[in-house]
Amino acid sequence: MKIIRPHQTLLVLVILGAVCASISFLFPKDGVHIAGLKLHFSPWFQEADSAQFAAAVPDIDAHLAQLDSLASAPIDTAVNYARKESIASLQFANADASSFHRFFRALEEAQGGRRVHVFHYGDSQIESDRMTNVIREKLQSRFGGSGCGLVCPIPITGSGNIIQSQSSNWKRYTSYGYDDGKCKHNNYGVLCAFGRFTAPGATTDTTEAWIELRPSSMATGLCKRYQEIVMYFGNYSQPFTIEVTGDDNIIARETITPQQGVQSRTWPVMECPKRLRLKFIGVESPDVYGISLNSTQGVGVSNIALRGNDGGAFRRVNTGSMQPVFDQLQGELYILQFGGNSVPYLSGRESAYKHGESFREHIQRFKRMRPEAAIVVIGPSDMSTSVDGVYQTWPYLEQLNDGMKAAAFAEGCAYWDMFSVMGGRNSMVSWVNHNPQYAGPDYTHFTPAGARKMAELFSKALLDEYEAWSGKD
Repeated sequence: MKIIRPHQTLLVLVILGAVCASISFLFPKDGVHIAGLKLHFSPWFQEADSAQFAAAVPDIDAHLAQLDSLASAPIDTAVNYARKESIASLQFANADASSFHRFFRALEEAQGGRRVHVFHYGDSQIESDRMTNVIREKLQSRFGGSGCGLVCPIPITGSGNIIQSQSSNWKRYTSYGYDDGKCKHNNYGVLCAFGRFTAPGATTDTTEAWIELRPSSMATGLCKRYQEIVMYFGNYSQPFTIEVTGDDNIIARETITPQQGVQSRTWPVMECPKRLRLKFIGVESPDVYGISLNSTQGVGVSNIALRGNDGGAFRRVNTGSMQPVFDQLQGELYILQFGGNSVPYLSGRESAYKHGESFREHIQRFKRMRPEAAIVVIGPSDMSTSVDGVYQTWPYLEQLNDGMKAAAFAEGCAYWDMFSVMGGRNSMVSWVNHNPQYAGPDYTHFTPAGARKMAELFSKALLDEYEAWSGKD
């Protein structure tokens, strides 16, 4: 075996250093692009230009402290009441908030016994009921109602309100994500996902499956209380038996025969069990679209997180599998919080703006199902990526944000500019460095503290608009 002497190792290192030094003289200052990647070489002797490499990061505490005072001046408005608007407010085209008046009336009627439901759709930024739990808490404590809303039969992640488990024979099918979770039909339902304990179109020997739900210790008191259990299901050709038990006491047991379309079963409860179990027995599973735990009056709020999605999941869902649930729960407000998952793939200013504008088709889909419901689009948060070794806002994120706002305005919807509320360009760095930490080390997702802060700001914007409409300053 040949022995490598120390002087030989030193010689190789010197040669490599000389080669790198030579490259540093010849490498273009702005780097080179290869296969969509930018390669940059910073020579050791070159002093960094602070204007080129340093990102201006705002003082987040000072910025958040100013948000209330920014709304102090009234603005010209197309509606017949005085409203105020700042970067932290709901924004409308021509300051016309009339598309929300029906929702505000519904909130007042909820205090008199009406049911009202809010559907909060979003990407991974709202997983585990983050943000939604605060919105639910604010609305239910103000206008009545209880319960945690819709629960997915097979969640992709845990919830802050429900501890959930299920038998191992369940499989999750989604309108988004990987192909092994897809079906031949597009009836994915209100959650854009459903669960089955037998394969679609297949029958087996009589099979048992179960889903168990328990309230989390972190859930609010209102969230733990509900007056009815509703199961939404469909797409089955053989009868199956469902047994519902609460703390080992039978709430209901029935055999359900095949019917077309989205079906539901409602089971009232006098006292909320600490352990709720749904047991299925049959040779074929239905598509189980969701389980609703709500009060029969007041406000209900459902958290529907679509991980990794930019809204394209809606395009692959037959609206006929969503609308019956919207109608039964009386959906009056839809919060559509997307944009972040598109950011890494944007390639230019104009294309980013147009991509944001294309969100209009998703808004139109909801308007066709519930024409008079209010819709608010929440745009992307600030997101940081490393550019020349410095974390700063992703390229073209601002143009995407502007395009999504234009889409909301074109459809008469509200827009909540989360990017600006955070502090605008390069604010994510301050959210990550804040004490307590408001965003994680991926410079993309909020921490629980940051999600709560953001949800409190959104809830305030929503309730401020209601107060202006109702005349209760």
